Amino acid sequence: MSKDPFTGEKDRHYLHESVKHLTAFEVDLWIGQDGYPVRVDSVSTDGDGTFRTTAKFSDFGTAAPVAAPPAEQAISFDDVLKGSGS
Repeated sequence: MSKDPFTGEKDRHYLHESVKHLTAFEVDLWIGQDGYPVRVDSVSTDGDGTFRTTAKFSDFGTAAPVAAPPAEQAISFDDVLKGSGS
């Protein structure tokens, strides 16, 4: 297996484990003239059904006003994968 310069073996294994239940996964990616992504549409299917997600991107290079949510509104990604979110 070739070495991925961006993702370590541990991360690659984690990603594989988190998506192995999927029976289908499709992605449409739009790239702008500046070479940056503009939009990503994904469709994934597993035993529970089909899920569609759209993400839109803009304003690359501009500082984003980001603030952490209150602790009671946050959940770990591991808990999300386990289905223990509210």
